[in-house]
This record gives sequence, C-alpha cells and structure tokens, in this order.
Amino acid sequence: MALSMKPIRRVVTGNDAQGRSRVLFDGPVPNVNPGAVTPSSAALHYASMTLAISLATSRFTIQLSDRRLTHKPSGRVASEDANKAGTLICADANLAYAYTGLAHDDARTFDTREWLRRAILEAAPPDFEMELIAKRLADIASRDFGMPPISSLESDARKLSVMFTGFWNTRLGAIPAGWIITNYQRDFDMGPRAPDDECPARRFRVWRWHPGDANALRAFTHIERLGARKSVKSAEMEKLKSMLQSDRPIDAIIGRALNVMRRAAERTETVGREISVIVIPQDVSQEILFSAEHHRVSPSTFVPDIAVATSPERCRWISLSVDAQQGVFVPRVHRKALCPCGSGRTYERCHRLYRRDTGRIPPSLLVRVE
Repeated sequence: MALSMKPIRRVVTGNDAQGRSRVLFDGPVPNVNPGAVTPSSAALHYASMTLAISLATSRFTIQLSDRRLTHKPSGRVASEDANKAGTLICADANLAYAYTGLAHDDARTFDTREWLRRAILEAAPPDFEMELIAKRLADIASRDFGMPPISSLESDARKLSVMFTGFWNTRLGAIPAGWIITNYQRDFDMGPRAPDDECPARRFRVWRWHPGDANALRAFTHIERLGARKSVKSAEMEKLKSMLQSDRPIDAIIGRALNVMRRAAERTETVGREISVIVIPQDVSQEILFSAEHHRVSPSTFVPDIAVATSPERCRWISLSVDAQQGVFVPRVHRKALCPCGSGRTYERCHRLYRRDTGRIPPSLLVRVE
C-alpha cells in the first residue's frame, strides 16, 4: 500500500532533567492548541554556555575561555571564533573579563558584546572604581534585560553571567580579586554544587572574591568557573589548584588549564576548542598579555576587547586585529609532526620557526595602554 504524506502535527524538544519538553511548532490540524508557538513567531537566539576559568595567585591571574557560539534551540554551532573576552583598565584595577549565556538574538537587535562595551563605559563614571562599577553594571543589566528585545525572549535565553578577574588596588596593595555579575548562577552563594536558576532572576546579582588579609594574601590561590562549569571535573580543578599552590611556572599552569578546557569540550557540545587566554600580572608596570590557542588553521587570531575607564578624559574602547604574517595561524603540535598548514614540512621546520618563543604567551602580542 502506498504511503501518504501526513502533515506535521507537533514538534517538541526532548525531555530535560525534570522530564519536561517544550513545543517548538504546532501544525494547523485538529486538536492542536492554536496559541502554541509557530516558526514565524518563535524568537531565535544565539547563546553559548561558554566555559570560562580564572586562576589566581598573588603574582598573576589567568583567564581562559572558549569562543564557540551555539544557535538555540537547534544546538547548531554558529561560530567557533566569537569574541567573548576582553580587558578592563579602570582607576583602581586591571582586569580580564569573559561572559557566557546570551550572545545575540536572531535579528541582531541585541548583541551582548556590543552591549557590554556600552554598559561598562556607562557604569564607569563618576568614580571609575571597580567595586562601584560592578554594582552599577548589575543595575544597568537589570534595566536593559527587563526591556525589549531581551524581555520578549524565552526565559532560558535571557541568562547571562559576566566574570571579571585581575588585580585590585586596596590598602593591602594590588591584590587578586574577581567579580561575578549574573542573573542565574547560584553556586557563588550556595556552594559549588548548587543548581542554576531555571528562570533568570529579574535583577542581576554581584559576588566578589579576594584575600581577606595580609596573611591570606601570601599564599592566596583561587579558581573560579563560569558557565558550563559542570563540564570540568573536581579532580581536574584540584590538580590546577595544586600547581598554583606549588608556584609552578605560568606556562605550565596554562598548559594544564588548556588540557582541562579541551577535555571539557569533549564532554559538552556548547564548549569549543578555540581558546582565549589573558594574563594579568600583579605588577601594574608590566603588560597585560593575551594569546589564542587554535584548534584549526586560521588567517587571524584572537585579540580581546580593551576598555580603558580611568577618568572622564580616558574612557574609551580600543579594538585591534592581528593577521598572520606567515599566511595563517596554526594549532600547536609536536615539533616532529607535519605542520597543520599543509606545507608538507615538519612543524619545527615550518610555522614553529615563526614563533618568537615556544611558550603559551607570545611576546609579539603584548598590550600596554598609556
């Protein structure tokens, strides 16, 4: 008997952890709720539960974050090169930042990267001090996420967390510190195993960490995870913490952290393999360093957004781009392996020759803001 085509009655997602599903499409057939979501009225958005890890000691802080952008609700990878990290230099702090959650809606009427650039500069005056900047930024986020176009998105799409990590000038001197601004993560006040809020709160909250006194500062270490933090195992975090406490070389710590990020990418589809690295030194006279670890051949490399907000006269954004002088940037491989660029030569006789060092942070990518 010949098969006849039947109209699609309903498309739903799979069950989540609570056993619930969500309707994506209702067809024009009997016994279907006419008020359900249809493709023409569905609000598409691009989000990515980026994994961001910050590692802090009394000498330096390191921030690593992946760059994958995922389309929801399909789960399709939209980009592997989204720029979701930057640096902020304000009157009393030098910081790296990264965000996870909503990136932009389908119509591009809202873009989190551009919004964050504007919001940070709006939050900086009049004092340009980080503690008050963080509080004002949370208020600005609460205001803007409560208005269209963000307020018209589904609740799951409105999730956002921003993490700042670096050094904060206090009466103890420049101390490692961090601020988390979020409308859904609860592990900061309820413990590392606390579940995220299923629906984002109407108001963004702020958490801050730093050493409590001079005695704590001497041996201070801190690790923070943002976004897809459950993709990282506790044992992996313990190994990183042990390296920080043992005062291992910064290159070795970054190498271990990159391996943690790559294993997280194998466990979680929303975490990518293109990784941004930003290092903030304790000595403010030293440069902020940044680098990108590539998983594939690329004609350009990551450069973080740079915000300067130290006074009314020095409150601006700096955007840079770096293209490869040797044609492409390639992933780091064993020196005896074939170079990923396809030249047929070994890595040590090809693109490794163009690296000014063999470490993780090339000195050709140093930033000093005067």
